Amino acid sequence: MEADTLKVATDSITISFWVDHAIQLLIAIIAAAASIGIVQLNRFYQKKDKKWHDVGKTVVSNTKLKEFCKQIRKYTNADRANIWLFHNGGYYYTGEPQQHLSMKAEANSEGTEDIIGKFQGQPIELYQRNLEKLIDNNYIFEYNELQYKDSLAMINSLYNIASSALFKISNKDGYMVAILAVSWEQNKNIEEKEIEYIKMLIPAITLELMSHKKE
Repeated sequence: MEADTLKVATDSITISFWVDHAIQLLIAIIAAAASIGIVQLNRFYQKKDKKWHDVGKTVVSNTKLKEFCKQIRKYTNADRANIWLFHNGGYYYTGEPQQHLSMKAEANSEGTEDIIGKFQGQPIELYQRNLEKLIDNNYIFEYNELQYKDSLAMINSLYNIASSALFKISNKDGYMVAILAVSWEQNKNIEEKEIEYIKMLIPAITLELMSHKKE
């Protein structure tokens, strides 16, 4: 009888010991997780832009950019006029940043499909051919976009773009930050007066785009 009582007492002590250790271990795990969470949260807020972005300002700006596109499309009798912005898109495993293009505003001829929703976060490699030319030129023109066999030609074929003109938009330091694109569904030679008209509007478009630059 005494042996049974002693065994029960020993078992109770053993169970109590492991329960206490389990509770302590659980508390330690929770504390560690909380610490990690606080560290990650601090890192997030250190990197995060503290300044609130004004949605209304962006909407108004987009409307102004669309108006520029409308003016240019009408003056050049183009089927499409759109503005594209460069932006980052993460990193490759090599550490090289991924560069992307997104359409910011567009204006199209009657019956021509709006495509702004389809052209967000596009890898710049898709547009390599024309981007190479824009590096050393403020503007380029291609009479026959469909003569090529690259990814850009495939995109142009899909949306019936036969001729195109691209105008480089740079920041005050001279870096290309955006592109104004004008395109036609029929082959067309752009006129000098049309080129000059677009170049005249580029500073105002640039100013509108850079109005969102972080301080």
